[in-house]
Amino acid sequence: MNITALHKLEKGWIQFDWSRTLHRIKLSPKNLSELIDKLDNWKSNKKCKEIILIKYEKIPIYITIHRDDFKLLADWLLVRLTKIEMYEECVRIQKIYKKL
Repeated sequence: MNITALHKLEKGWIQFDWSRTLHRIKLSPKNLSELIDKLDNWKSNKKCKEIILIKYEKIPIYITIHRDDFKLLADWLLVRLTKIEMYEECVRIQKIYKKL
């Protein structure tokens, strides 16, 4: 989801930066794959400056990432996926990383 659409729709939500928040959250392999999908979907959209990575339904919080940090998130995901031995996803990240 593009962040500008959220600003228009939802007032009063709290926004967190991914670099300070993601390492504290226990993410399942499915959640990590979803983050890779989001990077893959938005890698070629140069107009998008910021995207939402995670949106909580029960509390008004969402975690965002700026376009400048896409490569940093890819590096972070690569380390996490290597630790849990999800090597197929590591290959996907390497392909995405080349296009960022």
